[in-house]
Amino acid sequence: MAMWLVGLAAFSRTSTAALNVGGSVRMTHATWFEERRPSLVDWAQERAAAQDEDLFTVTFSDTGYLEVVINAMVAMSRLDNSMPSKLNLVCLDDELPATLKAMGAPPCYDGMTGWQENFGGLWAFRVRVLEVLVNDAKLDVLLTDSDAIWQRDPRPDLIDRLGTFDVLASQGHFPSEFAHEWRTGALCMGFIAFKRSIATEVFLAQLVHKTKISDTVRYAKKLGEFDDQFAINSLLNDSQIEWLRDGFETSGRAHVGLRKKFNLSVALLPTYDYSRDHCEVAHPEATVVHCVNGGKRTGEAKFSRLHEEGQTFICCADWFDQLRERNTTLGANDYYSDFQRAIRAIDVDVYANGTVL
Repeated sequence: MAMWLVGLAAFSRTSTAALNVGGSVRMTHATWFEERRPSLVDWAQERAAAQDEDLFTVTFSDTGYLEVVINAMVAMSRLDNSMPSKLNLVCLDDELPATLKAMGAPPCYDGMTGWQENFGGLWAFRVRVLEVLVNDAKLDVLLTDSDAIWQRDPRPDLIDRLGTFDVLASQGHFPSEFAHEWRTGALCMGFIAFKRSIATEVFLAQLVHKTKISDTVRYAKKLGEFDDQFAINSLLNDSQIEWLRDGFETSGRAHVGLRKKFNLSVALLPTYDYSRDHCEVAHPEATVVHCVNGGKRTGEAKFSRLHEEGQTFICCADWFDQLRERNTTLGANDYYSDFQRAIRAIDVDVYANGTVL
């Protein structure tokens, strides 16, 4: 049975100060990031205007993960030809922008060269980017990992739910201490949506601050790096989030009653529709399947795992050469023609049938 949970957390515009531990801590990368903030806002707003969508969908990738990203785009193209061009990509290395251009793909955001030296880990950097997209670019944002496979378009459902909630997330198992204490899942940062609102603005500002205070620093040493999923769940736990359980066992897809008593409202998405588990237990009709991968955090390992679970859709090993050969010069605002046809052409089923697109 599908189940979803609703959470309430108390936040205020002045509560950020309460998170200061031992006084204000100045991040060494703050100036570096602030210099790039305007260009990130301009890129996001330009992309959003061209797409004319209610939800700005974003993912992060370097060259090593490109095959995983293209696989996600092929899966999306099965739902709607234009969807691959509406997946907004933040490039994490210098090589990927040129590679995407060679394929005729829409431009990624490539202004963050040097993020490794200034942040040391992807997750703290990703939190900063999300905060800018929501708070400065004024967008409703969906962050989807490239190995989260869309089997149906989740955006209409998410947009509808964002009419009620500030934050939506699939249910993860980590951090287990919070999931066990709450007797729910934990918020998964691999598929999470934020509504632009005052409550979300404050929450994301606090989440950015969470990247530099004592509990996450201690946990980072244990894990080997800062982790944004630990941070967001830790922040909710610190705020004494109250999970409403009325009708939980029988709620199914029904609306669960909510009193907007506090500023921030959070919903954990139903596991029936948004699976974050081992692929063998994912429901075949799930909207999004995001398989747990306990192996190496590399693009090759991710793609191999997806292939083992029957979640790869790319036709052949020379997919990049095919995309590059099909590439023609795109017009200034033409994100929805050549590239989307090229992505459909490397779909394993289209390719097998010899369909010419």
